[in-house]
Parts: sequence; C-alpha cells; structure tokens
Amino acid sequence: MLAAEPRLLIPRDVNNGKLAFAHVRVDLADTAWYSGYSMKLKAPCLLPELHMLKRVSIHDERYHNVAFEDLERLREILYQGQGVLNVKQKAGCLSYKEDKEGFRSLTAQCLTSDTSFQWCLTASSRLLASFSSEPGVSCFSRSFVQQNLNTNDAANNVDVHGTEEVMGSLLYECASHEKLDLLPFWISTFQVSIGILE
Repeated sequence: MLAAEPRLLIPRDVNNGKLAFAHVRVDLADTAWYSGYSMKLKAPCLLPELHMLKRVSIHDERYHNVAFEDLERLREILYQGQGVLNVKQKAGCLSYKEDKEGFRSLTAQCLTSDTSFQWCLTASSRLLASFSSEPGVSCFSRSFVQQNLNTNDAANNVDVHGTEEVMGSLLYECASHEKLDLLPFWISTFQVSIGILE
C-alpha cells in the first residue's frame, strides 16, 4: 500500500479566477543535518513533505505576500481546496503570461512611484488598466475622463478640461496606490470645494 499526501500548490488570481505563476519561498524546519535552509520555487509546484516545512509564503514582486506560519491552514488548502491558493496582484503589475520579462510592470511601477512625473491625462486613460485590475477603474475612466476628452464644445472646454484633469488625477492616484475605496471620498471633497468656490 502506498500512502501519499497532497502537496501541489497552485496560485490563482483573485480578480480573474485564472491560474497564475508565482514564486514561493519555502523555509524548512531545522534538523540535525541543516538549519535555516530556505528555497525559492516556481508555483504551480510540488512542495516538500509537509512535516519538513517550517514556513511557506508567496514571495513574488508581482503579487501580495501570503505567508503560512501555521501550516494547518496550508494543509487545509492542500487537502480541501485541491491546492488552489488565491493571490492578489499588486497595482502596476501584470501577470507573467501578459508580461514575461516584467518590462511593462516595471514601467507602471516607475510611473506610480516617481513623484516628479507629470501625468498626462490622455496617457493615463490608456495606461490605467495596467495599474489596477478593478473593473471600477475602467468604468470610471470611460465615464468621467475619456468621455470629457471627446467633447469639442469650446465654451465649456475650460471647465471640462479642469474637471477631467482633477478626475483623472484622483483616479490615477487611487488606482496606482491601491486605495480605490478612497475615490468616493476624494470626489465628494472635490465637489464640495467646487461648491464653495462658486
């Protein structure tokens, strides 16, 4: 009779439900032969035997870290969840399938971290999809930013341009720093400040 335990770990993107490639750091428990040994695996992968593990974590620059200090939760995922582990992509990063070398992800990260970069609204409306996979970002961009870019009314153009710049800037800041829950607050604050100025 052959006894086996499930050890297959499969990362899955929370936003789109697709399987993902991610790096996993595995820290092994200390033994008489080695201590403090860790290794980096590319998931989906087979983990070492569970009794040999001390800690397992998703340790990838494109995904938020997920760590299992308590291996009971990991064991539960492996046994009951068929090894599928939900991971969340960081803002400004694309999956390895979409961006194998990470060049587009690195560009997005540079644009979000460089405070001296003057953000162009027409570029932001095209690039915002790479900063966040939230569906609300593209809907907001289409409704408030891109729609106003297509208006040709000269009399209303100055007011529209100022509003679209503020809306585009608010959307960019919230999406690039993964703080989309603050977007309604900032829009309300903007509306109140406009009301005071008028």
